[in-house]
Amino acid sequence: MSENHENTMWIIDGHLEISSRNHEKGPVVQSHWHDYFEFEIVTGGTYLNTISGQTHTAKRGCAWIMTYLDYHSVDCTEDSSLINISFTSDAVSSEISDILSGTPGGFLCEFEEDEAEYIISLCKQAQFEYETKPSLWKEALSGLIENILIRTIRKSGEKSTSSQDKAPRLL
Repeated sequence: MSENHENTMWIIDGHLEISSRNHEKGPVVQSHWHDYFEFEIVTGGTYLNTISGQTHTAKRGCAWIMTYLDYHSVDCTEDSSLINISFTSDAVSSEISDILSGTPGGFLCEFEEDEAEYIISLCKQAQFEYETKPSLWKEALSGLIENILIRTIRKSGEKSTSSQDKAPRLL
């Protein structure tokens, strides 16, 4: 397993870790569980991500949130990169923590390019807040992380609808 960490890892109060990671083609991480939540978004290349037994191809813009109830493994089909945010329930609001804690299978979605770029920019803004520590940086950081999570949860809830689902309902 090959993993090359860039010098971009920040740990805040033991509840939050943000990192950018580059991986070479091949297995990255064997199947494992977490005692924390994990958000990842692919920034380049292609991964095969197996979440709780279901394998998904993940390319730029694909994102997922793993919960305490999930296990996963990751393989690279080519040299690839992602941003990872690992966090405990103390790093987010109780409402978001409750949603994440009660959803086995995690949240998986694919952002369009402009949305992916926006999510990536939020991650970079979180990095800036941590590195520069302006006034209210922890509050800003918390807001950025929650924005990322809310957008991912909402996007994963969008399902392709069949023609039957598109038909207007009669009251």
